[in-house]
Amino acid sequence: MVELFILLLEWQLNGKSWKIWLLLDIMISLWKKSISQSSESLPNIVFSIFNANTMLPGGGDLFISSTVVHPGFNLGVEFLLKNKGNNQFLYTTKLGYFYHRNSQYAIQLFGELGYRRWMAAKHFSLESRLAVGYLHSIPDLQVFKIDDNGNYQNGKGIGRPQAMIALSLCPSYTFNPASAHPLRIFIDYQFMVQTPFVKNYVTILPYNLLHLGVASNFLSCIKKWSMK
Repeated sequence: MVELFILLLEWQLNGKSWKIWLLLDIMISLWKKSISQSSESLPNIVFSIFNANTMLPGGGDLFISSTVVHPGFNLGVEFLLKNKGNNQFLYTTKLGYFYHRNSQYAIQLFGELGYRRWMAAKHFSLESRLAVGYLHSIPDLQVFKIDDNGNYQNGKGIGRPQAMIALSLCPSYTFNPASAHPLRIFIDYQFMVQTPFVKNYVTILPYNLLHLGVASNFLSCIKKWSMK
């Protein structure tokens, strides 16, 4: 599926955005490296559902989000770059999707660098992450283009390549942190910008994303069960 999606994007970009391809190549290489690690160091699986709203931080009727629903999800892997005491430096690679009604369907592929601080015997934690990645925008509206004969033709196509940058603040709680398979639940507030949304008009589109998610070393569990 990832290879098919990459081929579609390659056809759409037509070789004009080599920097985006370099980023995607690095992210996919890190994904494959994390999957191939031993069971003791297999990365955590991270899954979240979220609501996306176009606003700046502090906006909306809930200040960090809105009662207007534009649903989405993220699925990815998280592995540690450094783990010392109550401090962790981490990296994630994630695939995401959200639907903004009357605007776009958005497919995300991005990586994050983050720092996590554990508290209360590693039950509670607070982390911050910086994300950079690719966003593929498919319009949720009819798009028409004028051909050489002056007739309107469907111009929707397969969407437009975009870049995304995001900053997250994430408190979490971990059940049984000393066990072999701890389960962490979290709330993630993420401010994201998408660019260039509409050239010469709205070049930067801001989003507030409020996530509810879960993370654990599910890959280790699957590998352990498969060896029985």
